[in-house]
Amino acid sequence: MVLLYRMPSSTRGNAVGVFKAYEKSQKDPEIGEFVTYLINWVAGTKLIFIVLIIGIVITGGKETKVFSVIALIFSIMTFYSQLYPRLKHMDTEHQLSVSGYSKSLAIMIPQRSERKGTIMMLPLPSECRESKMRYPVPWGGKGGNAS
Repeated sequence: MVLLYRMPSSTRGNAVGVFKAYEKSQKDPEIGEFVTYLINWVAGTKLIFIVLIIGIVITGGKETKVFSVIALIFSIMTFYSQLYPRLKHMDTEHQLSVSGYSKSLAIMIPQRSERKGTIMMLPLPSECRESKMRYPVPWGGKGGNAS
């Protein structure tokens, strides 16, 4: 979040400097302003989540904490259903300045890996392909094996 606010062109963390298009966007004032707005919007949203989670952990009751965990699981699911496929595509199309960034980011997001004995939230896409298990999708549709 700090990187997004203070150093958006960084290639560390999840700042946007990793995207080759970011540098191009800064050359066009209109597009640059739009991209800067979106970056700050994302950083602000992250700030809201962090502050809410801290408040819930400190003052929330048991039920509130359970619903908060459900909300976090849902938000992580949206990453894997919407953002990760696009990021992976951009990585394979060499649109990122750091090759393999999509894999690094996928590892940083909580997942569940029964093979490795860790308790995490979602299966890795590679685990779904290997096991050929089908996972239901909460947003409708037929579901699939996350590949």
